[in-house]
Amino acid sequence: MSQKNINSVKKAPVSIIIPAKNEAGNLPCLINSILKQTAECEIIVVNDASDDNTSAVLKRYDVLEFKMIENPWHGKSFVCCKGVEYASHELIIFIDADIEFTDNRALEQMISLYTQQNNSRVLSIQPWHRTKKLYEKLSAIFNLLTVMGINVFSAFKSLNTLSTVFGPVLMTNQRDYKMTGEHKASKSKIIEGEEIFTAYQKNSLPIKLFLAT
Repeated sequence: MSQKNINSVKKAPVSIIIPAKNEAGNLPCLINSILKQTAECEIIVVNDASDDNTSAVLKRYDVLEFKMIENPWHGKSFVCCKGVEYASHELIIFIDADIEFTDNRALEQMISLYTQQNNSRVLSIQPWHRTKKLYEKLSAIFNLLTVMGINVFSAFKSLNTLSTVFGPVLMTNQRDYKMTGEHKASKSKIIEGEEIFTAYQKNSLPIKLFLAT
């Protein structure tokens, strides 16, 4: 990639939307890792009626918090939809609160990958998981320096039968997102991947999946 292209990627604005339900313990790691990124972004946290100190934690950071009183749908789909209403940029990324960027150029690389698919459709990433301590739950981490393509699935699932997106990290643009019905197709589901995949496929918008290692 030329220096000119690298600079254009770094300057590409993106809105990061984080659905948060009692995520006070995870949000500092994610937000601090986003603030270290080389790419420009805004951070929107949709507080899904948390009863922990999520709001108090967010006051430490320059982020936009939207507080929800109730969630009329299942899972995080409604939360994601509300976050887009506050997004200032065309490019949007949904990131689960238990994610942490392990490389300062990860966001820049995501934007670069999305540019390679003409700034359209969905780019979805399954983070690498690690356990910090034996008694802690798995915490999702990803490093796009070693990102691998969808062909990693070929050993156990045909590419033609893989019909989902990865929920933890999903990049798209507002035009395609709204054209495909946003997260509304998955409002009755806890896991939204298959419905989002189907909605984009119906609109001839192929999905690009990656595993991060």
